[in-house]
Amino acid sequence: MNSPWLVIVRYGEVSIKGKVGRARMERQLVRNIVDALEEHNISAKPRLSEGRMWICCFKSEEEALNAANVLSHVMGIVSLSPAVELSFGSLDDLKDEAVKFFGDKLRGKTFAVRARRVGTHSFTSKDVEKIVGAALLPYGSKVDLSNPEYIAYIELRKDKAYFYDKIVKGPGGLPLGSEGKVLSLFSGGIDSPVATWYALKRGCAADLLLFNIGGE
Repeated sequence: MNSPWLVIVRYGEVSIKGKVGRARMERQLVRNIVDALEEHNISAKPRLSEGRMWICCFKSEEEALNAANVLSHVMGIVSLSPAVELSFGSLDDLKDEAVKFFGDKLRGKTFAVRARRVGTHSFTSKDVEKIVGAALLPYGSKVDLSNPEYIAYIELRKDKAYFYDKIVKGPGGLPLGSEGKVLSLFSGGIDSPVATWYALKRGCAADLLLFNIGGE
């Protein structure tokens, strides 16, 4: 499979804002993502579509996973997944491509297939899970829907399919800088950094003011 690697970016709270507020926060999130990637000398471009963001493109899964780990510290991001994107014309096409991608990865392991769709298709998400699961069965030890060793994720958006098997968690919240600035007082206790963390998570850029009340 020669499809390029990308990173799926999921953001939760931003997506439920009103149209104007959402657009503003999405722009801020894109800026923060670009800054984080540039800081680590990663050249990639974000693109937005229907409440989802993709970071494109990477030559390998390792490069995509490295970018996902960098972005896992960016406020506003709920989770990320290194994935491949491909076009498909039928459920049979999708099944064949899924075997190429997942077959060796799940070899000898118990597994499950999780599918979700956006757009109109002639089949359901359950159809995808059943047909792809049956095709992958010769590679895995058995299907285990409750506690699998390996999960094959398939996301369909119109005529595009995204395959991935990793979900990297982010901090969630709102994009840093989307809600103005605050002044955070540090005096040596644990409550100060905790309060600052929550302010950052609510989109506030924080200036730090240290009060050295201990005398040293």
